[in-house]
Amino acid sequence: VHIYAYSGFIKLIRDEIQFYKQTNNREDTTLATWWDAMKACLRGRIISYAPFKKKAANKNVITLEAKLKALESVHSHTKDRVTLNKIVKVKYKLNVLYNRKFRWSVNGFRYLGIQIPSDYTKMVRANMEPMFERIKMEFGRWSRVRLTIWGKISCIKMMTAPMIFYILSNIPLHIPDKYFKDLDFLIRQFLWGSSPHRLSIKKLQASAKPGGFSLPHFQWYYWVMNVKQLRAWLPTAPVKPIWSHIETENWWENIMEVIFSVLKRRFGISPKLSILGITTELSDGDFSSYTKRWIILALTTAKRVLLRHWRKKSPPPYEEWLKTRQGNG
Repeated sequence: VHIYAYSGFIKLIRDEIQFYKQTNNREDTTLATWWDAMKACLRGRIISYAPFKKKAANKNVITLEAKLKALESVHSHTKDRVTLNKIVKVKYKLNVLYNRKFRWSVNGFRYLGIQIPSDYTKMVRANMEPMFERIKMEFGRWSRVRLTIWGKISCIKMMTAPMIFYILSNIPLHIPDKYFKDLDFLIRQFLWGSSPHRLSIKKLQASAKPGGFSLPHFQWYYWVMNVKQLRAWLPTAPVKPIWSHIETENWWENIMEVIFSVLKRRFGISPKLSILGITTELSDGDFSSYTKRWIILALTTAKRVLLRHWRKKSPPPYEEWLKTRQGNG
């Protein structure tokens, strides 16, 4: 429930603003200072109001529960109708307070910035389309500033990328390629405007060492966000989350066993070695074609992402790979 839905909240804020204006009406106070101080004051009042209402509601519940217990104790001895009517009224008030704690959402709800509709198949669209609208607003605002191509790419990295990464990493469904193509189209429009495109999006997304501009490749980042979760399913993972033990009975266990066997067969030691040399060839076994497609997708994605930053044909030793990673960090 929004805080402004509470009765009396608007009146509280109106009275607070009026009181603040009366007590700070001084000639030496500038408008900017007055406004900044009032924002801080109102922010504190707003933050403290919701816990106050919640605490008051919990206090009412405790009081009514104690009253109900006392009335039931009396009614067990007297059996009179007056006490029974009081019990019914108290139970009704308790039910009203209990139901306020949970609000059934028919059309969906928003949780931690992610829109969750009642139909989960609409979740990608419900989050991606508003994100595109916000990106258009950001690009439109920054298009008024004269920026070089490097400045615009830095603007994308600092202003737009965090929002995109958050949405991509928190949607537990497959995001079609269409949205990434639309995202690339918006980026090209922001970079070049109405002028002809002088460089392709692939050259802009290449790393800086071979001559690229290090523009984020958001689809590759999306793949990495999904592939990194596979580490928790490795049989030799140093730290395994508790939830992984609950879900070891499904087909993910089969996938991770095959991935681990491929790693071990390729390197002969442990999966700590570089993933660049992983082969996506799987021998015939008891796995379905659906499971094999997911295994190949996971291995190919990890290999492709790392190949972008590592140009050698053969996989490097683990020590050299680790040293390079530490040097780049």
